Amino acid sequence: MTRTIWLAFLLVLIGIAAPARGQATQPGDSATVVLLVRHAEKAAQPADDPPLTQDGRHRAEALAAVIKDAHPTAIITTQLRRTVETAQPSASTTGITPEVVPVASTAEQNAADVAAAVRKHMARRSSLSATTTLFR
Repeated sequence: MTRTIWLAFLLVLIGIAAPARGQATQPGDSATVVLLVRHAEKAAQPADDPPLTQDGRHRAEALAAVIKDAHPTAIITTQLRRTVETAQPSASTTGITPEVVPVASTAEQNAADVAAAVRKHMARRSSLSATTTLFR
């Protein structure tokens, strides 16, 4: 069930990033790239909102090194510690203040809220590479 919900969520985000049916893209148009990143390795405790492990912190730093040359324009995260800590090195490297989308009570609402945040950034007509650390 959970995999189905996340697959549906991923398809929603892909649909947001793809051109509308019948909408032609022109040479030179900026492509929209939405990069989904699951939080790095988390500790076992506290169970309700664990921090990253040492390995998780190293992975978050490696992510920052990899995406800096992609010139992201937005970072979207939840309020959960593991997602904030995963995004923090990327935010520091790029100078972007992450947008926090609070975790909703249902996976469907959470997906809708994150999709709305992505659409908001796309509406600004900028090329978007969003490091989205939103999985629980």
